[in-house]
Amino acid sequence: MLTEADRAGLGLPTAEKNDELGRAACDLHAGSAGQKPLEFLRVQIMATRGLKGVTAQCGTSAAARCDGWMVESVAGYPVIRANGELEGKYGACKEFLGISDEAVILINDVRTGGGSGPDCGRADRTAAMVIRSLTP
Repeated sequence: MLTEADRAGLGLPTAEKNDELGRAACDLHAGSAGQKPLEFLRVQIMATRGLKGVTAQCGTSAAARCDGWMVESVAGYPVIRANGELEGKYGACKEFLGISDEAVILINDVRTGGGSGPDCGRADRTAAMVIRSLTP
């Protein structure tokens, strides 16, 4: 979904395939995988539920708290910014991009170097690039 030029523009030219739990995903890195502080961006296709399915988990367990989630849009597509305490602490960002009633794309911009609140700029740029790749 992202070209080599897109990845370079995000400052994350190194890509590695990750089929975690049978879901197609790609992890993008600035350098080699596993460097410290940890920083990577995951783009993962979730084709079993749409945004309604994502929000249906809210409040079902202590781990499924959705405090601080916000609904926004990127390039006309709905996005849920699912940022909690952890993302705020490190300046990371987690978004669910709604692409159909049954599918979302998780964009998880992971950072452990410290931050001051969620920073979704790079995740938003990634979402716009993904949308561009999906539209004719």
